[in-house]
Amino acid sequence: MKIDNIFHIFPSFWRFKDFEMIIWKPPTLPCIKVDTDESLQNSNAACGEIFRDQSGVFMGCLSASLGDYSLLKAEIMGFIIAMEIVARHHWRFIWIEGDSIGVLLAFSKPSMIPIQ
Repeated sequence: MKIDNIFHIFPSFWRFKDFEMIIWKPPTLPCIKVDTDESLQNSNAACGEIFRDQSGVFMGCLSASLGDYSLLKAEIMGFIIAMEIVARHHWRFIWIEGDSIGVLLAFSKPSMIPIQ
C-alpha cells in the first residue's frame, strides 16, 4: 500500500518549491544534542524535540501541544521544555538547535523581546 493512501496525503501536498539538503551534525563531546521544532496552526502551537548523543544514538523525544501561543512564544517554550528535560536527566552539557533567531535574542537579551 502506498504511503499517501495510508496517511490520506493528497497530491497537492507533494508539490515543493525548494529542496534543501539537511545533514545531521553530531555534537562535540560530551554534549547531548537537542533538535527542536515548533509549529502553529490556527493559533494552536506545538513543539517537538529529539535528544541524541554524539554518536547519533536516540536518547529520547517529545511532542507537546502548547495551546494558544504565538510562534515565537512556542519556540521559546520549546527551548525551555528542552532545558527542563536536560536538567531532569542531569545531563550537564547540551547542544541545542532550532530555527529561530528570536529565541536566541530572547535568551541573550530578554529586554529586546516583547513577551510576558
